[in-house]
Amino acid sequence: MDRCIRESVLKEYLLKKKSEVKLMLLTEFDEELFAETMREEGREEGLKEGREEGEDRLNQLYVTLMKEQKSKDLERAMQDKGFRDMLYERYGL
Repeated sequence: MDRCIRESVLKEYLLKKKSEVKLMLLTEFDEELFAETMREEGREEGLKEGREEGEDRLNQLYVTLMKEQKSKDLERAMQDKGFRDMLYERYGL
């Protein structure tokens, strides 16, 4: 495990989860459980990144509408996803 870290093989993961990996190596390795754990962590990271990108885009839209003093469009965008999507396209967001 230390060699992998030194050689940057799964370094970030091993540094975060070193104790879990060590325990897994010392006990019976369950390939299916390991694969499912990796998939779940990937899904969680993907969801988090997607939320952050979506929030940034939403904030940009709201700021743009406020700067343009389009309060009615802002109010509608807050309630109507279809309208909001149309505005994303219009403003290139």
